[in-house]
Amino acid sequence: FPTWAEKPLDERKAVLQKVLERWQEKKAAATEWLIKELGCNVNFASKVQVNMVDMHLGSCLKMVDLIKFEEKMSLGSLVVKEPIGVVGCITPWNYPLNQIACKVFPAMLVGCTVVVKPSEVTPVVAYILTEAIHEAGVPPGVYNMVMGDGPNCGEVIAAHPDVDLVSFTGSTRAGRRISEVAAKTLKGVRTELGGKSAALLLEDADFKKLVPKFVMHLMSNSGQSCNALSRMLVPTSRHAEAIEIAKKVVEGVKVGKSADSKANIGPLASQAQWERVQGYIQTGIKEGANLVAGGPGRPEGLEEGFFVKPTIFADVDNKMTIAQDEIFGP
Repeated sequence: FPTWAEKPLDERKAVLQKVLERWQEKKAAATEWLIKELGCNVNFASKVQVNMVDMHLGSCLKMVDLIKFEEKMSLGSLVVKEPIGVVGCITPWNYPLNQIACKVFPAMLVGCTVVVKPSEVTPVVAYILTEAIHEAGVPPGVYNMVMGDGPNCGEVIAAHPDVDLVSFTGSTRAGRRISEVAAKTLKGVRTELGGKSAALLLEDADFKKLVPKFVMHLMSNSGQSCNALSRMLVPTSRHAEAIEIAKKVVEGVKVGKSADSKANIGPLASQAQWERVQGYIQTGIKEGANLVAGGPGRPEGLEEGFFVKPTIFADVDNKMTIAQDEIFGP
């Protein structure tokens, strides 16, 4: 850590600029493995997922010069911003490249070293990015990657006395556990956990424009997004209109195999995720929500694989499970 932290900023920028250049040669392979590991639709993998590295690293390289690492305050004191040290980065499977890039590159750029534990669901995609980092000439020990599951590997990172900060993205349950383990060494913890974001449409909203936009935002990445607006709150007076538009949009969503460029979405990431989403659909029906479109089971013609029917519920009481829990499906 000290050697990397003491390098001039321009030298660190030059090294990470080479990472960005090397990454361009890895995008085709990363797209292929996003399809294999995540089940990601080829269009979403090639146009969105792989370009997250460019977005985060490119933005960091431009914006780091705006940081005032030393600043004199009005009363004469000097504020010095220093790298915190070794950062442990524990990342999820749904946007594997995005989550690694937005954690490790800002940290490395300002002088921190990192230990990354990617999701065991998408290890090869993480390995391809690591190859680009290695080939760019990042000094040994600055970027480190370990493979394993959360309980056996993630907790070691959170507990290790030489790790100064943990950045974790994942479930609320796992984030709570990371915080508990990290507290024993009084290290900093930054978490992005589960949520249940809502799209709020008021009386004067343009429903014909906004309802399709929000529905398709939810459908992207097969609904496996932490920022998915999976609830839509509308005025009672326009409830029927919103249902009609949403139903029409969902019925037009094409589910297909990951390599099908004409499909809008592909399968879910795993059997466990498929069973979880199917359970929520069944729970929604059992608790009395109005099933508008989709429902249990697989779409017609896709009897094998982790495919889910794009599903819309209406008349959902806020106490219902599907209104409270993050479902992570379309």
